[in-house]
Amino acid sequence: LRFHGTIHTDDVDITTLKKRFDRRTRCTTKFTMDHEATSYITNLFRRNLQKKNFW
Repeated sequence: LRFHGTIHTDDVDITTLKKRFDRRTRCTTKFTMDHEATSYITNLFRRNLQKKNFW
């Protein structure tokens, strides 16, 4: 199994895995992912959290 990616939505996180069934051929596909700049709650300062009514 290989890690393929993670999908983040409102209150749901999904991790996708990929399994190759044909082991005789070499994997030639490269997966590219675009990453957005996302502020996670662990990276925010307390005053920013208070502004967003998290406390």
